[in-house]
Order: sequence, then C-alpha cells, then structure tokens
Amino acid sequence: GILKEFSLRRLKKDVLPELGPIEVQEWFVEPNARFTFDPDPENARPGLYERLAGMSDDEVMAFLSNPGEDFATLRRYNALLKAPAVFETVKFELENGLLDKVVIYGHHKDALEALHREFGRAGIGSILIYGGTPMRERDGMIERWKVDKGLPVNISSITVAGTALDYTAAHQGIMLELDWVNSSNTQAMQRMHRHGQKTPVSIRVAIGTPVDEIVSTVLARKALGIHAILDARAEALLEVPRGAFGESTGALPD
Repeated sequence: GILKEFSLRRLKKDVLPELGPIEVQEWFVEPNARFTFDPDPENARPGLYERLAGMSDDEVMAFLSNPGEDFATLRRYNALLKAPAVFETVKFELENGLLDKVVIYGHHKDALEALHREFGRAGIGSILIYGGTPMRERDGMIERWKVDKGLPVNISSITVAGTALDYTAAHQGIMLELDWVNSSNTQAMQRMHRHGQKTPVSIRVAIGTPVDEIVSTVLARKALGIHAILDARAEALLEVPRGAFGESTGALPD
C-alpha cells in the first residue's frame, strides 16, 4: 500500500480474472543413483558416477553435505540423484490416468537428458528443451507436445522456460531442482499459469537432500532481502517533498 500513491500496479488476477489459483508445494523424494550412468566425459569426474552408484543412502547424503566438494558439482549430482524418483512417479501417474500433460523443470543438462532418455526407454513420449535446442525448433516441439496425446511429458530448462513460452496444455508441473534466482523459478512456473490456462495449476518442488536445504535457504534469504530493499525505498519515497521529482534540487533516493 505504501507505493500506491506513486504507481499504478495491476495484478494478474485483475488482468486475467478467469485464471484459477497456482499452488506450489514441497515434495520430498528419496535420492537414487540409478541415473548416474552415461557420464558426459567433458564434465564428469572419473569414477564419481561409479562411486555414487555403489553408495548407501546415508553415504549419498554425506556426499551431498560434504563442504569439501565443489558446490556446483554437488548440485549437478543432486539433480541426477532426484531424477529417478521424479521419473517413477510421473510414469506411475501417467499409467494410472492421474496425469495428462506434465512439465518437468530443471537446470542441469545431464539430469534433463537422463529423464528424457528414460522416458523414451519406457515408451513414454517426451520433449526436451534446453539452451542447446535451436530456437527455430522450440515452437514446433511445444506445439506437438500440446496436441499429441502420445507426447505427455515436457522436460524444460528453467532458464529457457522463463521466456514467453506457452505451457498451458499442462496444469501440473514438477521442479526437479531450483535455480539460484527466485525470478527464474517463478517465470518458469508462470509459463503454465498464463492466458489460456483453464485449470488450477499445481507445482511440486522435489526436495530431500542437504543441497536442496542450502539452495532453499539462500532463495528465502534473497526474497527477504528484496522485500526489505523495496520497503526501505518506499519509505524513502514518502519522505521526498511533493514536487521534488524532476526538479534540480530533487532526486530519487539511491
């Protein structure tokens, strides 16, 4: 309400009152090393895939919480370790009529490719869209996914999905992992919750590891920081004398 005097803000519910709600909930999954095969020789550390495959559940958790490991590496393997649970759940729900279309969002290419490969092996049609997908092919892939009943799964990079793509053919989505940037995650989810969506949208965020806990904590801290900055700027704006904007002696606060 503080900025109401200075700006005109229209919410999505005002512009698109026909849209149903969007619900985002945490979904606890068990890490599994089943997809830690077919390593990318340019990125994978020799022997790590094999070592992960031989670890117990407790050893996997210990690896993911090891402060001595490069955190970017931990995030990559964290996505791979959660992918089997996402695959098995989506497969079960599709086979039992609980899903029609679904979007699976992620960040790391090897985890997204592993899901795409596994759905193919199971005879379940899927599309894979990430940074390496040529721009000229993306729209055609999405249009096929929207209308083809034999192509129920859309696996998309969070960053790519943050652009103006239409994913309203699905009303259920899964975040395999989260991006470091809050707005990137939100924009990806909003691809399903936009003009043309006629059903309430449900998003499940797959969590359950020390890596997820760290990322979620950082994202929460960022969100609080952004709100604090906006509140501080709003209070500063209220203190600027009327008529000061645009005058030589008046300036917006830094």
